[in-house]
Amino acid sequence: KPAKPAKEAAADPPKKPKPPAPKKRVFNPDNIAALLNKIPDADNEPKPVEPADEAPKKKVHGQSNGTDMAMSVNEIDALRARIADCWTPPPGGLGADQIVVKLRLQLNEDGTLVGYPTVANSGSSPFFQAAADSAVRAVYQCQPYALPKAKFALWRDMILNFDPSEMYRNG
Repeated sequence: KPAKPAKEAAADPPKKPKPPAPKKRVFNPDNIAALLNKIPDADNEPKPVEPADEAPKKKVHGQSNGTDMAMSVNEIDALRARIADCWTPPPGGLGADQIVVKLRLQLNEDGTLVGYPTVANSGSSPFFQAAADSAVRAVYQCQPYALPKAKFALWRDMILNFDPSEMYRNG
């Protein structure tokens, strides 16, 4: 009986070269990027700004120049996701996940920082300074921000809350 498995094992190597025939599909990273890209290309549709304005709106700290314009929920979520990709809250002891850091940012029209972000609040926890430093690093690493130029007055000067429970919420 041991002779039969040896013959079967010898028969297996000729079967292995057959699977490369279905590998005619070529990996195209553009296909993956198209699935992941939530922001439409400028060439595809020039109209996405209008439907976004019709969506429910959430006000963001900033200077509005007396208009009733607000950033859409989608725009706020895109900014949150962008910063969350760069932010690593420091690990800490009891209550470290409850620390909220508020950073005041001033941005140029191209989405880059005008200057150093300032911490707009303080905390008594020994982890607060580490959390504030990690928030500042995240803001620097993520720039420039792709924000709507038409709403520059809203986002040129804003305060962001770095709250682990809010930043990484689902939905």
